[in-house]
Amino acid sequence: MISEIICVGTELLTGDTVNTNASYIAKRLMGLSSGCLWQSVVGDNPSRLSESILTALKRSELIVLTGGLGPTEDDLTKETAAELLVLPLYEDAKSLNDISSYFASKGREMPNMNKKQALIPKGAVILENEIGTAPGILLDFELLKSQGKFYSQYKAKYLILLPGPPREMKMMWESAAEPYLKAKITDLALVSHYMTVFGIGESAAAERLGDIVSGANPTVSPYAKNGSVTFRITANGKSEKDAEAKCLPVIEKMKELLGDSVVGTDVGSMAEVAVSELKGAGKTVALAESCTGGLIAKKLTDVSGASEVFKMGAVTYSNEIKSLLLSVGEDTLCKFGAVSEQTALEMCKGAAELSGDDFGVSVTGIAGPLGGSEEKPVGTVWIGIYSKKTGKHSAKRYLFGHGRVNERDYIRELTAETALWELIKTVREEN
Repeated sequence: MISEIICVGTELLTGDTVNTNASYIAKRLMGLSSGCLWQSVVGDNPSRLSESILTALKRSELIVLTGGLGPTEDDLTKETAAELLVLPLYEDAKSLNDISSYFASKGREMPNMNKKQALIPKGAVILENEIGTAPGILLDFELLKSQGKFYSQYKAKYLILLPGPPREMKMMWESAAEPYLKAKITDLALVSHYMTVFGIGESAAAERLGDIVSGANPTVSPYAKNGSVTFRITANGKSEKDAEAKCLPVIEKMKELLGDSVVGTDVGSMAEVAVSELKGAGKTVALAESCTGGLIAKKLTDVSGASEVFKMGAVTYSNEIKSLLLSVGEDTLCKFGAVSEQTALEMCKGAAELSGDDFGVSVTGIAGPLGGSEEKPVGTVWIGIYSKKTGKHSAKRYLFGHGRVNERDYIRELTAETALWELIKTVREEN
């Protein structure tokens, strides 16, 4: 089924609000065997909105709009869609009561303008808003046909209007819109899996995979982000089981060809994988961060259950604290400097010995934009790993960034992700 997403709101066009709705809906549509071929953003302008909806009605079977269902005069998504489809609006008693009850639960009286949100196009399926005021609208063209409304000029089968606030939109989609569509769309199953690799570029990874990336069913599509490459493997079939059976041998072949570069399939963030690997091995880790300033610790503690594997993170930004807390030798710092293999080695071992953890991870580098030299340019980073079990500790040198100004955040992010990947590989090797 061909689908399309239209996000409504001038604030999206001006950049005042980041459009996360389109990304969320596009991913959910994949689970409905519906490929999203078009996405657009339109401001709160009735003529341009009308033009966008009309174009979508003619070329797409499933159209999802977000935004423009509020109580103010510039919220016109519902009114515009109803006018295009010649559907009169009526005041729905239950929707009005739900809106009134929402305000009552907050100890407030409902403003008169919110009555506008209870106006519903005749023949629409109402999608209840459990955490806000605007009900959603689902127009099923087969249902409208049974009520005497014919739209042979359009390709559309479903037109769905959802609130703009992401929290309301997501809950309404998951609790109401998606279940309705799943019961209706049964002619084809679409299954997607996501394989993430790290430390190998997109072109190099694709070269290893050869003809796999040009397959038709399943398709294999890569996209790169901060040192990692994710391959989306998508197959269609007569059933979910059939589509799954087409994906699995391709995934296994990809694992074989990409080898130790594979982070995992259908995994979360690098930090989530690290926590999972540590839990599986029954191990813990301590961090000693310099240039990342606690970013690795933040990534780990963003993961639910990280407390089982992560006990201590030390941000040792100055040489004095590196020596005082991590037992980095003053002679090491004087002879080799803070950004060096020797310092990274002593930092990771010192962190693990201080905390008693199974592994120690250290990062020390020059994130810029100031600092650096010909020998150690901006982007130079050392990452150290220590294992209590084997007593081994090693450090690797990296040069991150592209030699441009204002790459500080990028260098720190890539350093953190790489450090987590080095930890994951070490845990796997020992387990």
